[in-house]
Amino acid sequence: VGVAPFLSIKEAIALLRLASLVVSGDTFALQAACALDVPVVALFGPTNPRRNGPFRDRDKVIYE
Repeated sequence: VGVAPFLSIKEAIALLRLASLVVSGDTFALQAACALDVPVVALFGPTNPRRNGPFRDRDKVIYE
């Protein structure tokens, strides 16, 4: 759901806590979801996921 431009950081974190899965590029949402222990599907372009994570076995990384 593309609501990020309309939410404060506090509101975004509250929304992420409710998620059962987060699909995101290498953004605040991805890092916050990992910090909140929410499963993620991480989408990476030029950024190497080995540098920025996610680092948990259950998370999925798509890297091109």
